[in-house]
Amino acid sequence: MKLKIIAACLAFAGAGHALDEYLPIAKGTWEIDAGYSLVSGTGRYNASGTKVDPGTSPMSHGIPLQIKYGVATAMDLELMLPIVTQNTDAGGKTGMDRPELALKYARPGWTHGYYLNLVLPVGLGDFSSNPAPGTAVGVGAVYDNRFTEAFRLVGMAGYLYSIESGDNKNADVLTVYAKPEYVMNLQTGLYL
Repeated sequence: MKLKIIAACLAFAGAGHALDEYLPIAKGTWEIDAGYSLVSGTGRYNASGTKVDPGTSPMSHGIPLQIKYGVATAMDLELMLPIVTQNTDAGGKTGMDRPELALKYARPGWTHGYYLNLVLPVGLGDFSSNPAPGTAVGVGAVYDNRFTEAFRLVGMAGYLYSIESGDNKNADVLTVYAKPEYVMNLQTGLYL
């Protein structure tokens, strides 16, 4: 059972969320973001520090593809397609995990906005069944403020409620995230 939990955590860590921490994009514009995520573990250990599962090294590779479209002034629609590949120790699954759809809104001139995120109960490849994908709904807020020409702070806080289905148990997630950034120019920034 614990190995299934670890494998699920590795899969979800590589998937990400449908939305990012930035305010909505302009009406009528598109934005496509892709990335790569590697999650690797050294195994499980007991309370005394002894490795419980010698010889295992769970690893998950994720390629999150995010597509954003400005549907109205200060409102965008965001779609995340998480492609995941796991080694045998992490569960051995390959395919597209549950896609996510989000709607984000911020009034013009605001430094904060709000979002609604829906995790769809579908998957492709090994993520289409066993166990059947579950549904989740998230709500939260994003913050994006430039204090000076060179310093910016972005962040988000949200709650994701998982709906139980079949063998999938409730796995609610509370997220609080802040990213201070030094802005070098329009295309480049350093962040912590």
